[in-house]
Amino acid sequence: MTMERTRKIAVSVDCGTTHTSVAWIHPDSTNVRFIDTWPGTQTRSTRVPTRIAYSFKKRVLQNAAWGYMITEDHVTSSWVKLLLEPEVTEKIIADDNEQWKDSVGIFHRPGGRDPTSIIRDFLDRLRKYSETHIKRKCNDNNLGILPFAYILTVPATWSEVAISSMKKAARAAGFRGIAGDDPLVLSEPEAALTTMLCDQLIPIQAGDGVVVCDCGGGTLDIGTYVIHQKEIGDYRTVSNYTDPSGGSTMIDREFYAVASDDLK
Repeated sequence: MTMERTRKIAVSVDCGTTHTSVAWIHPDSTNVRFIDTWPGTQTRSTRVPTRIAYSFKKRVLQNAAWGYMITEDHVTSSWVKLLLEPEVTEKIIADDNEQWKDSVGIFHRPGGRDPTSIIRDFLDRLRKYSETHIKRKCNDNNLGILPFAYILTVPATWSEVAISSMKKAARAAGFRGIAGDDPLVLSEPEAALTTMLCDQLIPIQAGDGVVVCDCGGGTLDIGTYVIHQKEIGDYRTVSNYTDPSGGSTMIDREFYAVASDDLK
């Protein structure tokens, strides 16, 4: 009974600037599974847009409108995660085309909501959907329904203040860790490195240097590490770097600027 209580389904959530992914593994299985079906779309994808929508007229969220469910009838909030790190926000605002930013709801805070509460609302809906999905898959694969333990990833150079705010939002959304406390938090490059160290097909050895580049939608994260012992995941962080405006949406921003000028 005691052992059963300690066994949990590990759920990893990469809450990215533009998209979010959820992976999970059951203790009775060696397969890492990804959620690839989402409300609001018939297309399979391992990513869901990191967006939440509120009613135009009221502060209260009228419907569970998030991810692919968002329509033109909602006020959309996007990229809100970056508001937890003010210096990052200021750089993006200074660099970006204002019209493009406004057109996709970047940094929009409907009703004056604080960023932590917006992230909480998104994570709450993500968690409820994910847990329902995972329980259904467990039943389909004859796996027992166990409690969930969450792992969250954050940008490599986030401050302790920003990480604390993300933990606060996740905790308020029902995310719990191994012992029922705060979820475990890893930097995005570290999470990728951990996966590499667990893969026997990747020829990493003690003494190797590893550079992990996470080219996301909104940001670019780079982590540099030295491996001490692969088998136990022992490594040393050499350096971390985050470019808050170096993600793939830079292409969208530049295209918007060119098209706006040409169509004037």
